Amino acid sequence: MLKWVLMSIFISLHLLSLGEAKEYCEIIEPEEEIVVTATRIKERKRELPTNVTVVTEDTLRRYKAVTVADILDTLPGTRISSYGTVGALLSPRIRHSGASHVLILLDGRPLNGISLATSHRLDLTTIPINNIERIEVVRSANSASFGANALAGVINIITKRPKDRDLKFELSNEIRSFDTNILRVDMNRRLEKGGFVISADKYIAKGWRENSDYDRSSLSTRFEYDSANLGRSQLSINLLNSEVGTPGSNRTPIEEWDNKRERKASSPNARLNRNNSNAYLTHRFTLGDRPLELTVYGTDERLTWVNPDGWGLTDKHSENISKQLCFEVQYEPFTNLLTGISLHKESIDQKYNESPKDGFSDTGEGRGVFTQLKIPLGKRTTFSTGLRYDNHSMFGDALSPRVSLIHSRTNGRLSLVVSRGWRAPTFLDLYWPKTTWAEGNPNLVPEKGLTYDLGIELNRNGNYFTINAFRRNMEDLIKWAAGPDGIWRPSNIDAAKTEGIELITEVKTGEISHRFSFDSIHNTIKEKDAPEFVIAGYSPLYRLNYALSSTLPFGIDFTLDSRYTHEQYSGPDKKGKKLPPFTLVNTRVAKKMDNAEFYLGTENLFDTRYMLIADYPLPGRSFYGGVNFGF
Repeated sequence: MLKWVLMSIFISLHLLSLGEAKEYCEIIEPEEEIVVTATRIKERKRELPTNVTVVTEDTLRRYKAVTVADILDTLPGTRISSYGTVGALLSPRIRHSGASHVLILLDGRPLNGISLATSHRLDLTTIPINNIERIEVVRSANSASFGANALAGVINIITKRPKDRDLKFELSNEIRSFDTNILRVDMNRRLEKGGFVISADKYIAKGWRENSDYDRSSLSTRFEYDSANLGRSQLSINLLNSEVGTPGSNRTPIEEWDNKRERKASSPNARLNRNNSNAYLTHRFTLGDRPLELTVYGTDERLTWVNPDGWGLTDKHSENISKQLCFEVQYEPFTNLLTGISLHKESIDQKYNESPKDGFSDTGEGRGVFTQLKIPLGKRTTFSTGLRYDNHSMFGDALSPRVSLIHSRTNGRLSLVVSRGWRAPTFLDLYWPKTTWAEGNPNLVPEKGLTYDLGIELNRNGNYFTINAFRRNMEDLIKWAAGPDGIWRPSNIDAAKTEGIELITEVKTGEISHRFSFDSIHNTIKEKDAPEFVIAGYSPLYRLNYALSSTLPFGIDFTLDSRYTHEQYSGPDKKGKKLPPFTLVNTRVAKKMDNAEFYLGTENLFDTRYMLIADYPLPGRSFYGGVNFGF
């Protein structure tokens, strides 16, 4: 591990030295960028802990990401669990956490419900990317701000706001390998007292594997109205409908892949239909000259699973309807002090058409109170604290504190964060009806964790270098296991310890921009009665990313993105299937001409064989090209 760390520091410092000789070097991420996810309070990024990353709209456009997962997988400490090509389940993990330990927000509102089983591991393919303005990632527990399921971190996806006084219209069409066609339409206009944003897309793909076709339609809208006397109102509505074939696992050893065997489906007739809708209404005004924000939001997710070849009655045809409705008040009575309350209700209706007796429905209610306080300690040092109390009808109370200390200087900053997070048991964990093979456990308690984070950032002549060291302890992790009677039940039996470092360098030298990141994470797990901690499954020890973008002659933009992932195992203690190390290289060229941009790209340039989940092969080299028109 030491040699990797030393090599990473050497490369980072070398990139810094390249930029030092150029007085016109600049930081890729604007230092004055405003971030809201870390504390709920709008703050400059330079005033926040170093474990916060911001992905700008320019970065999304430059890398031509198809899904949110595509760009998150390039960030330090963030990984994607993928079960196949687009349309397959894509879930984020932060610092080798479980996917259910990451809270996903859309404009600050949770998309994965507190105890909704299907939403705990949110599928990132359900979030259209053409309406995204930026993405903020906090790589540490943040339940003090947002409550449940922020045990490992928070990803806040922030949509576009009305900008231009004149109507702005964008149309794009992209063609990819595997008979993939993507059509996107965007409209944006800023009016005298408000404005609107409308985005829509149509995504059709035949798929790489057998029975992996994908058909998606989505519509995202945002309307704003400003009144000098009554404040500002904002309404956002998002709709999505999709159908995807789910080919299932394929156990062909990776060394025997021949571009045919690994494409075969184990469930050639399985289909998943998804209908998602979410909406929120926010009104901001002043109370005693201080800002007050009222928000009501709701989500509705409907899944239909059909598999005529399913092994059991509950696997042949099922329907799941998950809903949540929330109300939130947020008030800043003084500068640097924020307080608020949150009320929510959620429900689930699970049906098994071939076995109605195994279906069930239930509801849950919760409430939370939170406060955030920022205290300046001199001109350069700031102490921040947050505290949130949650109470839920299904599993009781949770208290989530957070403290941070930030020391900023002209050429860098030092940050220390200690925070607690928790993840709620799902409806299925608690109340799965007793069958011949499974049963829920109503005595489960929330999973809990404590994160320690220390970071240093250096800026010199516009060059940027960060190193973070962290440790995360988790307890009461929920695990399903078969009992003496052969029935599977969940219980709070596991604990986990995770520690590691992250190195990040961003610099521009002349016309070439470099981004280098490296993380080394030691992730261990232990059952309650086990003698010691062992390496957890799907926990590669090293990951390294390098990205380069440059402007070539004739105004052609060139981007290269490369990623190395160390070996990993599907089971704990290096058991299960071994996933060999792999390197992926992606390239893209683009040319702007008047109101149009033309681009071409490759993914997995060297046709690498790899998997992120055992027995779920991923494709080799693929190509794409497209055009964007703006009016």
